[in-house]
Amino acid sequence: MFHPLLLFLLVQFCKLVSVWSVVLDTRSAHDKHGIRAEACAELINHGSHFGVEVEVGTPGQKFDVVADTGSNTFIIPSCQCMVSGACNKDDRCFIGTNRSSTFKLAMGPQGPLPMYLAFGSGTVAGVEAMDVVQVGQMKQYMKEGIMLMTNHALTFNRSFEGILGLGIPLPKVTPPANTDQRKKATAGVSSERIQEIIKKILGGGIKGVSGAGHLSNGNDAWPQAVARMLPNSPPGFLEQAGVDRFSMCFNDGRNGVLRLGPPRLENSHASVGVVHWGLGMSGISIGTSTVPLQICTASSMRKDQMTACGAIPDSGTTMITGPRAQLSVLFEAICDSWPRCKQNHTALMKAAEAAETAAKDAYGGVDPFGIKVGNSSKEIVLKLVLSDCTQWLSDGNGLGELPDLHFHITGASGTAQKLSLSAASYILETHRQQGPNGSSDKPSIQRVQATSINKMCMPAFQEMEYNTVMNGPVWILGTPFFYDYQVGYDMGTTPASVSFASVAESPCGSCNKKAGLVTSDVSTGAAATSQRVRWPRWLPGAPREPRIDVSQPL
Repeated sequence: MFHPLLLFLLVQFCKLVSVWSVVLDTRSAHDKHGIRAEACAELINHGSHFGVEVEVGTPGQKFDVVADTGSNTFIIPSCQCMVSGACNKDDRCFIGTNRSSTFKLAMGPQGPLPMYLAFGSGTVAGVEAMDVVQVGQMKQYMKEGIMLMTNHALTFNRSFEGILGLGIPLPKVTPPANTDQRKKATAGVSSERIQEIIKKILGGGIKGVSGAGHLSNGNDAWPQAVARMLPNSPPGFLEQAGVDRFSMCFNDGRNGVLRLGPPRLENSHASVGVVHWGLGMSGISIGTSTVPLQICTASSMRKDQMTACGAIPDSGTTMITGPRAQLSVLFEAICDSWPRCKQNHTALMKAAEAAETAAKDAYGGVDPFGIKVGNSSKEIVLKLVLSDCTQWLSDGNGLGELPDLHFHITGASGTAQKLSLSAASYILETHRQQGPNGSSDKPSIQRVQATSINKMCMPAFQEMEYNTVMNGPVWILGTPFFYDYQVGYDMGTTPASVSFASVAESPCGSCNKKAGLVTSDVSTGAAATSQRVRWPRWLPGAPREPRIDVSQPL
């Protein structure tokens, strides 16, 4: 019979062997020169966004996480989040202790290290841990940490199994020391309150929130204090795996491809962003016109401003977002360039003039109703005509009636490129039904389930005010660009860089999961594009909102 001490040492030895076998296994993903081999992972098409299946732990526990270039942390929900009621009980959750032989919590002087992250759609709290993560055929022991989510205040009601953060690497920030600097960081929060904060992050219960124990999304001092106390988050998966480059592309109606470690990018643009994969944007033009709209013009720039506008290619945002005023200019221009919309607007103007004349005749030359139709009505007419798309999509050229849009992007070193989207890319078809709380909980249904009466079209644009000092208003280039381009990212250049390769010339292809290699498929290129000239892409439910903190610089 084993002595208890010998048994304990044997168990610890087995754990050590298990961890080292994983570390050695991750090294096998490199070639004989120590360079990480190229691989791929299948991107799962959820309609509003694309996810990627990952495995965490030994043996692996599977999760369908969002592939998000707008953030840079690997996050999965701890089962503690489900127990506290803060996470969806139907989602999969991670168990480390007694389940994964390679799991380890990151410990500090007072116990497990708490983490707090702020996103545009809410906040996430958790603890830092270490374990094996596998994406496609690429496996990495995350010794610098992952985030186990124990609580959140994200503003959506849908399945959420985590995030594969693919954002630009952030510079390390030294936490405040136990001096005046630390006192300033925690101003307004007592030492007892700080301990309470850490305990609540670990345990999930937050004072002042009913039953479920969700994080407060209000103006309590404690979240800001934690953010200042804990300014760093672990490097992302690719950073820890030593992978400098990756690219993403989406396929309509089927899965997309995440390429890991592809060849050096061609025609890339140096990022002007420090917090995000950020580019400059010098304007938007429409159709065959070579004159950009009065959007993001050089004349709008302030002194010392680097770019007229900023642009973030973000795979985790369904729509293209921009400021309200600039979107109105764009919508009016689309209506002017689309005969069907222009004719409807002209008819509306004539009807308004006739109504104004009739009112004046009836009221002695005065129009008591103030009947006027201005340019702002073009946006309204555009959306109304699109909402009635089932009545005209089958006629003539369908979406081919609408003009192409051209986004003029620039890099930090003076490079420039025109990114073109056809109407089949910037118009979406969806269903009219909405949930009790509006589009945020709009039920997800497929095109075949929707009746023609319930179908409608809409522009793939969303209002978002994100203003920066150095780069002006920031636009988010969401999923439409990932359908039309292979979007490449390179962390190995200084500064980091981004590229766009048209799928008409370089088809997206598909990922062979067993081999971990991309197979070409001509149907994802020009042939597929021509097949859907008439019909817009289907959006099965509510769009996925941006997760970007608009208080940060680009």
